[in-house]
Amino acid sequence: MVSTLSATTRRSEAVRIAILEAAVDLLLTKGPDVTVSEIAERSSIGRRTIFRYFATKDDLLADAADMRTRHYGDVIPPRDGRDVDEWLEAVARAVHTENLLLAPTFLEVARRGKEISWNSKWEARPDHATRTEHIQAVTSETWSASGGRGPVPKLVSDAFVFHLCIFGSVALRHHCHYDVDEMARLTAMTLLAFVHERKAKTQRKK
Repeated sequence: MVSTLSATTRRSEAVRIAILEAAVDLLLTKGPDVTVSEIAERSSIGRRTIFRYFATKDDLLADAADMRTRHYGDVIPPRDGRDVDEWLEAVARAVHTENLLLAPTFLEVARRGKEISWNSKWEARPDHATRTEHIQAVTSETWSASGGRGPVPKLVSDAFVFHLCIFGSVALRHHCHYDVDEMARLTAMTLLAFVHERKAKTQRKK
């Protein structure tokens, strides 16, 4: 009986994940105005079945946005003993690549705000802040690996958020016409230079 329930649970979760993956794919390729019919067609799962897993379309799309946001941490490489400059460039490359993939849909969501019905549900969820937490972890590791002492200065935290945000990636790609490798090098060089400048200033104050 237990194994039967377990198999049923696994099948149920597989269906749920298939629905969410189809929704994420459509969000990234078609934008925020995805319909349940399109998700049903992409996933080969009927509308009735979809609504057994998700009470409303807004719940489904908010869950899909959550799923993609949680993926953000997976693209950031671990340091694994690498020099901080090499690691930060690898981080910047991964983040810029992810940002450019997300940009068309998520910038549209930001622009239209509450006009997109599922956006308020997504913003209210704890996982909405996941991306910022990952950038904060990168900032802290860079600061300590560069010899910084004490808490990370706010200006340093703000600089990392700014240079690794979607808007920064879009500006470097479409206004400066850099490829991702050039974007990564410039970002790492800029952030490390600022970290060392702030570190020196902090030490002088002491």
